[in-house]
Amino acid sequence: MRTADVIGSRLSFAMTNAMMTVPTRVDDTVIIPSRLLTRPYHVMDNVLARQQLIPVDGEIKMFLPQSSVRGRLAGVTPYLLGSGLRFAEFAIGAKVSYQMSDEANGGCGILFHFQDEEHYQLAYATAEGDYGLSQRQGAVFTPGIYVNKPTRERHNHDLLLIVYDGGIHYYADNEHIGQLAYETSPGSVGIAVVNYASVDTNCVFEDFWVLSLDD
Repeated sequence: MRTADVIGSRLSFAMTNAMMTVPTRVDDTVIIPSRLLTRPYHVMDNVLARQQLIPVDGEIKMFLPQSSVRGRLAGVTPYLLGSGLRFAEFAIGAKVSYQMSDEANGGCGILFHFQDEEHYQLAYATAEGDYGLSQRQGAVFTPGIYVNKPTRERHNHDLLLIVYDGGIHYYADNEHIGQLAYETSPGSVGIAVVNYASVDTNCVFEDFWVLSLDD
Protein backbone atom coordinates (compact mmCIF):
# COMPACT_ATOMS: atom_id res chain seq x y z
CA MET A 1 0.00 0.00 0.00
CA ARG A 2 1.18 3.48 -0.78
CA THR A 3 -0.44 6.81 0.09
CA ALA A 4 -1.30 9.36 -2.55
CA ASP A 5 1.15 12.18 -3.28
CA VAL A 6 -0.85 14.74 -1.36
CA ILE A 7 0.15 15.94 2.07
CA GLY A 8 -2.38 14.81 4.64
CA SER A 9 -4.14 12.31 2.38
CA ARG A 10 -4.94 8.77 3.53
CA LEU A 11 -5.52 5.46 1.73
CA SER A 12 -6.85 2.22 3.17
CA PHE A 13 -7.84 -1.15 1.76
CA ALA A 14 -8.92 -4.61 2.91
CA MET A 15 -7.98 -8.04 1.54
CA THR A 16 -10.84 -10.54 1.64
CA ASN A 17 -9.02 -13.46 0.02
CA ALA A 18 -5.34 -14.28 -0.38
CA MET A 19 -3.70 -17.31 -1.95
CA MET A 20 -0.09 -18.42 -2.29
CA THR A 21 0.79 -21.18 -4.74
CA VAL A 22 3.92 -23.18 -5.43
CA PRO A 23 4.88 -24.83 -8.72
CA THR A 24 4.05 -28.53 -9.08
CA ARG A 25 5.90 -29.01 -12.38
CA VAL A 26 9.05 -27.50 -13.90
CA ASP A 27 10.28 -28.37 -17.41
CA ASP A 28 7.59 -31.07 -17.55
CA THR A 29 8.98 -32.73 -14.42
CA VAL A 30 6.79 -33.11 -11.33
CA ILE A 31 8.23 -31.50 -8.20
CA ILE A 32 8.01 -33.88 -5.26
CA PRO A 33 7.06 -31.90 -2.13
CA SER A 34 9.40 -32.40 0.82
CA ARG A 35 6.47 -32.13 3.21
CA LEU A 36 2.89 -33.25 2.70
CA LEU A 37 0.30 -32.75 5.43
CA THR A 38 -1.80 -35.90 5.86
CA ARG A 39 -5.56 -35.44 5.84
CA PRO A 40 -8.65 -37.71 5.89
CA TYR A 41 -8.82 -40.13 2.96
CA HIS A 42 -11.75 -38.32 1.29
CA VAL A 43 -9.56 -35.20 1.07
CA MET A 44 -6.17 -36.74 0.29
CA ASP A 45 -7.13 -37.88 -3.22
CA ASN A 46 -7.76 -34.25 -4.23
CA VAL A 47 -4.60 -33.07 -2.45
CA LEU A 48 -2.41 -35.62 -4.25
CA ALA A 49 -4.04 -34.91 -7.60
CA ARG A 50 -3.47 -31.14 -7.21
CA GLN A 51 0.19 -31.85 -6.50
CA GLN A 52 0.23 -33.91 -9.74
CA LEU A 53 1.47 -36.91 -7.78
CA ILE A 54 -1.45 -39.06 -8.94
CA PRO A 55 -4.08 -38.87 -11.71
CA VAL A 56 -7.52 -37.46 -10.98
CA ASP A 57 -9.46 -40.67 -11.58
CA GLY A 58 -8.38 -42.70 -8.53
CA GLU A 59 -10.97 -44.67 -6.57
CA ILE A 60 -11.09 -45.55 -2.86
CA LYS A 61 -11.15 -49.34 -2.71
CA MET A 62 -10.56 -49.92 0.99
CA PHE A 63 -11.14 -48.10 4.27
CA LEU A 64 -10.68 -49.72 7.68
CA PRO A 65 -11.35 -47.61 10.80
CA GLN A 66 -9.08 -49.86 12.86
CA SER A 67 -6.93 -52.96 12.41
CA SER A 68 -4.07 -54.48 14.37
CA VAL A 69 -1.25 -57.00 14.23
CA ARG A 70 0.91 -58.44 17.02
CA GLY A 71 4.38 -60.01 16.80
CA ARG A 72 6.84 -61.36 19.36
CA LEU A 73 9.74 -62.56 17.23
CA ALA A 74 12.54 -60.66 15.53
CA GLY A 75 11.73 -59.90 11.91
CA VAL A 76 8.52 -59.09 10.02
CA THR A 77 5.11 -60.39 11.13
CA PRO A 78 2.67 -59.75 8.25
CA TYR A 79 -1.12 -59.47 8.31
CA LEU A 80 -2.97 -59.07 5.01
CA LEU A 81 -6.01 -56.82 4.52
CA GLY A 82 -8.75 -56.80 1.90
CA SER A 83 -8.99 -60.48 1.01
CA GLY A 84 -8.77 -60.94 -2.75
CA LEU A 85 -7.90 -57.31 -3.53
CA ARG A 86 -4.64 -56.75 -5.43
CA PHE A 87 -3.13 -53.44 -6.50
CA ALA A 88 -0.30 -52.38 -8.79
CA GLU A 89 -0.54 -48.57 -8.51
CA PHE A 90 -2.16 -46.84 -5.56
CA ALA A 91 -1.88 -44.48 -2.60
CA ILE A 92 -2.12 -45.77 0.98
CA GLY A 93 -2.44 -43.82 4.20
CA ALA A 94 -2.81 -44.76 7.88
CA LYS A 95 -2.21 -43.59 11.43
CA VAL A 96 -0.23 -46.14 13.42
CA SER A 97 0.53 -46.48 17.12
CA TYR A 98 2.28 -49.30 18.94
CA GLN A 99 3.20 -50.70 22.33
CA MET A 100 6.15 -52.93 23.25
CA SER A 101 6.64 -55.12 26.29
CA ASP A 102 10.33 -54.21 26.71
CA GLU A 103 12.75 -51.48 25.75
CA ALA A 104 13.77 -52.69 22.31
CA ASN A 105 13.72 -51.33 18.79
CA GLY A 106 10.47 -52.42 17.20
CA GLY A 107 7.84 -50.78 15.07
CA CYS A 108 5.21 -51.17 12.40
CA GLY A 109 4.94 -51.08 8.64
CA ILE A 110 2.73 -51.23 5.56
CA LEU A 111 3.03 -54.20 3.20
CA PHE A 112 2.30 -53.89 -0.51
CA HIS A 113 2.87 -55.81 -3.75
CA PHE A 114 2.62 -58.87 -1.49
CA GLN A 115 2.95 -62.18 -3.34
CA ASP A 116 3.88 -64.46 -0.43
CA GLU A 117 5.82 -64.23 2.84
CA GLU A 118 9.13 -64.05 0.98
CA HIS A 119 8.15 -61.66 -1.81
CA TYR A 120 6.73 -58.24 -0.94
CA GLN A 121 7.61 -54.59 -0.34
CA LEU A 122 7.58 -52.88 3.03
CA ALA A 123 7.56 -49.31 4.37
CA TYR A 124 8.13 -49.05 8.12
CA ALA A 125 8.90 -46.84 11.11
CA THR A 126 10.32 -47.89 14.49
CA ALA A 127 10.40 -46.62 18.06
CA GLU A 128 14.02 -45.48 17.79
CA GLY A 129 13.53 -43.27 14.73
CA ASP A 130 14.30 -45.75 11.95
CA TYR A 131 12.40 -45.27 8.68
CA GLY A 132 12.77 -47.67 5.79
CA LEU A 133 11.41 -48.77 2.43
CA SER A 134 12.62 -52.05 0.98
CA GLN A 135 11.72 -55.16 -1.01
CA ARG A 136 11.98 -58.72 0.21
CA GLN A 137 13.11 -61.31 -2.31
CA GLY A 138 13.46 -64.71 -0.72
CA ALA A 139 15.32 -64.46 2.58
CA VAL A 140 16.95 -61.11 1.71
CA PHE A 141 15.74 -57.51 1.83
CA THR A 142 17.19 -55.55 -1.07
CA PRO A 143 18.93 -52.25 -0.28
CA GLY A 144 16.29 -49.56 -0.46
CA ILE A 145 15.76 -46.48 1.67
CA TYR A 146 16.94 -46.23 5.26
CA VAL A 147 16.90 -43.06 7.36
CA ASN A 148 17.50 -42.71 11.09
CA LYS A 149 16.07 -39.73 12.93
CA PRO A 150 16.89 -40.34 16.60
CA THR A 151 15.25 -37.09 17.66
CA ARG A 152 11.98 -38.42 16.24
CA GLU A 153 11.73 -41.30 18.73
CA ARG A 154 8.00 -41.87 19.16
CA HIS A 155 5.30 -44.53 19.27
CA ASN A 156 2.86 -43.11 16.74
CA HIS A 157 3.21 -42.14 13.10
CA ASP A 158 1.29 -40.89 10.08
CA LEU A 159 2.31 -43.03 7.11
CA LEU A 160 1.63 -42.32 3.43
CA LEU A 161 2.71 -44.27 0.34
CA ILE A 162 2.30 -43.21 -3.28
CA VAL A 163 3.03 -45.96 -5.80
CA TYR A 164 2.54 -44.63 -9.31
CA ASP A 165 4.25 -44.28 -12.69
CA GLY A 166 7.25 -46.42 -11.79
CA GLY A 167 8.07 -44.66 -8.52
CA ILE A 168 7.35 -45.26 -4.83
CA HIS A 169 7.22 -42.20 -2.58
CA TYR A 170 7.24 -42.72 1.17
CA TYR A 171 6.05 -40.04 3.60
CA ALA A 172 6.22 -40.47 7.37
CA ASP A 173 4.95 -37.85 9.80
CA ASN A 174 4.33 -35.49 6.84
CA GLU A 175 7.96 -35.68 5.70
CA HIS A 176 9.25 -37.19 2.44
CA ILE A 177 11.51 -40.04 3.53
CA GLY A 178 12.59 -41.09 0.04
CA GLN A 179 11.66 -42.76 -3.21
CA LEU A 180 12.39 -45.97 -5.10
CA ALA A 181 11.77 -47.21 -8.62
CA TYR A 182 9.68 -50.32 -9.12
CA GLU A 183 8.25 -52.57 -11.82
CA THR A 184 4.47 -52.90 -11.87
CA SER A 185 3.50 -56.10 -10.05
CA PRO A 186 -0.04 -56.35 -8.62
CA GLY A 187 -0.18 -57.75 -5.12
CA SER A 188 -2.02 -57.68 -1.83
CA VAL A 189 -1.66 -54.98 0.82
CA GLY A 190 -1.44 -55.33 4.57
CA ILE A 191 0.15 -54.29 7.83
CA ALA A 192 3.08 -55.70 9.77
CA VAL A 193 5.08 -55.72 12.98
CA VAL A 194 8.75 -54.95 12.31
CA ASN A 195 10.97 -56.07 15.21
CA TYR A 196 14.74 -55.70 15.29
CA ALA A 197 14.84 -58.13 18.24
CA SER A 198 12.48 -60.51 20.03
CA VAL A 199 9.98 -58.25 21.76
CA ASP A 200 6.20 -58.30 22.13
CA THR A 201 4.97 -55.52 19.82
CA ASN A 202 1.33 -54.63 19.15
CA CYS A 203 0.61 -52.33 16.19
CA VAL A 204 -2.73 -50.55 15.84
CA PHE A 205 -3.61 -48.92 12.50
CA GLU A 206 -6.40 -46.37 12.34
CA ASP A 207 -8.09 -45.01 9.21
CA PHE A 208 -6.21 -47.33 6.86
CA TRP A 209 -7.23 -46.47 3.28
CA VAL A 210 -6.24 -47.50 -0.23
CA LEU A 211 -6.81 -45.29 -3.27
CA SER A 212 -6.51 -47.47 -6.38
CA LEU A 213 -4.83 -45.96 -9.45
CA ASP A 214 -5.06 -49.09 -11.58
CA ASP A 215 -6.81 -48.84 -14.95
